[in-house]
Amino acid sequence: MTRLFLCDLDGTLIRPGHPLSPETLSTMERLVGQGDIVAIASGRSLYAGRNILRPGMPLSYWLFSTGVGVLKWGTQEIVCKNELTAEQVRYAAECLLGFQEDFMIQGPVPENHRFVYYKFDKRETDGTDFWTRCNAYKGLCEPFEPHGYEYQPSSQLIAVLPPDAERIERIRAALEGYTVVRATSPMDNHSVWLEIFNPNAGKANAAKWLAQYCNIPQENTYAIGNDYNDLDMLNWAAHAFITPNAPEDMKAMFPVTETDTEGALPEAVMTWGVVSG
Repeated sequence: MTRLFLCDLDGTLIRPGHPLSPETLSTMERLVGQGDIVAIASGRSLYAGRNILRPGMPLSYWLFSTGVGVLKWGTQEIVCKNELTAEQVRYAAECLLGFQEDFMIQGPVPENHRFVYYKFDKRETDGTDFWTRCNAYKGLCEPFEPHGYEYQPSSQLIAVLPPDAERIERIRAALEGYTVVRATSPMDNHSVWLEIFNPNAGKANAAKWLAQYCNIPQENTYAIGNDYNDLDMLNWAAHAFITPNAPEDMKAMFPVTETDTEGALPEAVMTWGVVSG
């Protein structure tokens, strides 16, 4: 009986600036060794994840960029990809411009670490990490002027805004035909990155695709995460855990591990009773 294990990365398995722990790697190795499928489901692009996920790691698949694509680890082949068309990008961008929200348009896979951005000059968003993200990708991003801009296919758009529920829901409602995912910025742990995807992207959609691809029934799926961008995956999986650093409202929805990051996956696997021997 093959099982599928879906693991968020940042804040769930690793702390900022840290690698995967020996305990986590050992647990992953045991799961893969007994024939299970272990998948990292991360918001990181291929570019941003390579410094953490290294060749030879006991890993089966990587659901990257919040499910925009699925990479088969052994062959490094992208086996699934769901991106936005140029028309979908244009519609979403015009929506954000109408709401006067600051946003970025990421390039297509595998160049989706590159992006163009538009920033309104308004005081209410000065508290976000918009410029921090731009500075982190210096040389890989540039501003664009919407008037007359020729939109291209894209992996996603990212609106950067404060944690304002009313503004978030307004955007969701306007982009009903898209997958819209709220994520807490890993840079300042405060700003909201509202990620806008093809309707077939998202962690849950990628997880469903992978389960079908590997012929694994949903009842044999397990997930662990820590933030709002994991919600759809956690709700879809038959078994789920979140870590203690998750938002308080999520703790009322899922069981919580006692340990953070380094020991979270080993604890969850032990509690699920899925390691033989």
